[in-house]
Amino acid sequence: MLTISHYTKTYPGGKTAVQDLNLHVPAGEICGFIGHNGAGKTTTLRAVAGVMSFTQGTIAIDGHDVRTDPVAAKAVTAFLPDNPDLYEFMSGIGYLNLIADLYDIPARQREERVRLYGDAFALTGDLGSAIASYSHGMKQKLAIISALIRKPRLLILDEPFVGLDPSAAHLMKGYLSELCQNGSAVFFSTHVLEVAEKLCHQIAIIKNGKLVQSGPTAELVGDSSLENVFLEWEGDCVFEVSCIVGRRIMDIILFVGIIIYLIITAYTGYAAIEKLKGNELSEEKRIQRYWFSFLWNVASGCVVVLLIVMGPATLEETGFRSVSFLQGSHRYLAFGTWILCGLLSTVFIFQIAVFLINPSYRDSVSKQIEEKTHSGKVYDRVVNGLIPRTRREKSYFTATALAAGICEEIVFRGFLLYVLRRIFPELSPFLLAALAGVCFGAAHFYQGIKGVIKTGLLGILFGFLYISTGSLYLCMAIHFLFDISAAFLCEEDKYEV
Repeated sequence: MLTISHYTKTYPGGKTAVQDLNLHVPAGEICGFIGHNGAGKTTTLRAVAGVMSFTQGTIAIDGHDVRTDPVAAKAVTAFLPDNPDLYEFMSGIGYLNLIADLYDIPARQREERVRLYGDAFALTGDLGSAIASYSHGMKQKLAIISALIRKPRLLILDEPFVGLDPSAAHLMKGYLSELCQNGSAVFFSTHVLEVAEKLCHQIAIIKNGKLVQSGPTAELVGDSSLENVFLEWEGDCVFEVSCIVGRRIMDIILFVGIIIYLIITAYTGYAAIEKLKGNELSEEKRIQRYWFSFLWNVASGCVVVLLIVMGPATLEETGFRSVSFLQGSHRYLAFGTWILCGLLSTVFIFQIAVFLINPSYRDSVSKQIEEKTHSGKVYDRVVNGLIPRTRREKSYFTATALAAGICEEIVFRGFLLYVLRRIFPELSPFLLAALAGVCFGAAHFYQGIKGVIKTGLLGILFGFLYISTGSLYLCMAIHFLFDISAAFLCEEDKYEV
C-alpha cells in the first residue's frame, strides 16, 4: 500500500531533516511512527501526503508515485495533520459536502457516512453551525469525519489523539481498525506509546532524521514494552524504573502501591477515631487534627505527582488538562453525570446560603451537631466533634478540605484510573471509574457501612465526572465544595470565643 524508498528531505541551507528512509506499510496494517520532537515525523508524513516536496527517493501509494502521479495518489489518500486548517466561514456540513464533492462521493453514500460518523462523534446537531463556533475538540472531530467519509486506501494521521476526549479516542481506534479490516492501511505518528503498542501491527522509530528500527510490534517489543524499546534508542532508559522491571509489572506495582496507600489512609482514620473516643475535643485538638490531615494530603499528593512526572505517565494523561466534554456512545451517561453533579452542587450551595441568612436554620443545625457530638453513635460523636466552630478553626478546616479535595482526586481518580486503564485496557472506562470509586469508599471503612456506601457512591460519581470531562479540575472543585460545606454547618456566634 505505502512504499517509501530512500526518502531524503534537505531544506535550503543544507539542513537534512530526514535521510535515506525506507519503509513499507502493507494493506490491512496500521503502522505507528514514533520519535522525539524534531525527529522528522511530520516532515515524512507531509511528504507522503504530497503536500511537501522532498530531495531524493520515491514514495508510492497503492502503486501511484506521489511526485509523478500526484492526483491519483491523493485520490486514495486522506491526510489529517496535527492542527487541521478548516474553512471556518463554512458550516460543518458545508465543509463535509465540499470534501465529498472533491472526492466524488455519491450523494447517498455521503449522507449515510456523514450521519454514521456525525452521530458516533456526537457532532450531527452542530453540523449546521459555523466551524468558527466550534471548540478545538469539535474541529478535530470534524476533520476526522472528513477523512473517514472518503474511505481512503491510505489514512495518514499526525498526532490524531491530541484534543480528543477518551470516548472519541476510543471510537477513533475502532474506526482505524475497521479501515484496516477492509483492506486500507494507516500510517500515523504519536507520542502516546501505549496506544501505539496496542493498536499498531508494526512500529517505525525515527531518531534525528534516520529510521533506527522498524518491524512488527510483537517482534519489536518482545517481553519488554514499546516505551522501553523507544527509551533505549533515546538513551534515557537508565532513568526509568519500568525499563528494568517491565512496564506491565510496573503497572501492577503501582496498583499495589495505591492499595497500600488506601490501607494506610483507612487505618489512620480508624486509629484517629479510636484515639478520640470519649474525649471532649477542644479548639486546639480540632486544629491539630486539621493540621495533621492537611500535611498527610499534601505529602500524598506531592508523592503521586512526583511519580507521574518522573515515571510512568504524564500530567495530561492523569487528568491535568482542560475540560473536554465526552461525546460518542457514552454521551447520555456523561450527560446524566453532569446533571447529577450540578444538582448536588446546587443543593450544597443552597444549603450554605440558607444557613448564612436564616438564623432559625443555623440554630437547628447547631443543635443537631451538639446532640450527635454528645449523645450519638461513637463515630457521630467524634466526627461532629471535629466540625469547626470558630473562625480560626474554619480557616484551618478550609485549607484541609482544599488539600483533601485535590489529593484524593489525584490519587483515586487521575492516577488510579490511569493505572487501571493500563492493566485492563479492554474494560469500559466507566466500569473502571466505578472500581476506583469502590476503592475510594473502602478507604473510609472506619465510617461504618453507611459511610462506606455513601463515600463509595460519591467516588463513583466523581469518577464518572472525570471520564465525562477528561479533567480533574472540575472534580477537584466539586469535591472541595462538598467538603467545605461542613465548615458552615455550625453557628459561629455560638461557639466563637
